Amino acid sequence: MRLFNIIFILLVFASSQSFAQTPVEYNNKLADVIVNLYNKGQAWGNKLAELDTTSKDYAKLTPIRKNIEHYIDSEIIVVKKMKDVAGSEKYREAIVTFLKSESDMIKKAFIPFEKLNSASTDTEVKTVIDGLTAASKGEAEHLQAVTAAQKEYADKNGFKIEVPASN
Repeated sequence: MRLFNIIFILLVFASSQSFAQTPVEYNNKLADVIVNLYNKGQAWGNKLAELDTTSKDYAKLTPIRKNIEHYIDSEIIVVKKMKDVAGSEKYREAIVTFLKSESDMIKKAFIPFEKLNSASTDTEVKTVIDGLTAASKGEAEHLQAVTAAQKEYADKNGFKIEVPASN
């Protein structure tokens, strides 16, 4: 019985610690959402660059795009449910807005590639590429809003944002 009590106390302590967050830990969780999405987007872009443009077989992008969509949908739910820590509301909401904009961009700019095929004209391909380029500009604006909200949150809570070293 005593062993059970010790285990129970340890479990309660461990679970309570997983919910206690400092502003830095909270920031890191939200930043990880963006980093993970960036990595998934890079995988899609790398696959696009690998594809044989003469065959126009862009259907190979579908599994990666679906993975990104699933990630975005699940992260929107998770981030919306996160409890705010030390005035994080604006930062958390900026992340949700960014994720929603990414979801829209996928619908408008990624999916059209999958509709291309060997019968697609060069003009049709160019139109789809131009759509992706235009959507990327909107993405940058939303990302700037996230960066501004993150900086404000960091300033309010007395920590600095670590900028990754460029290679």
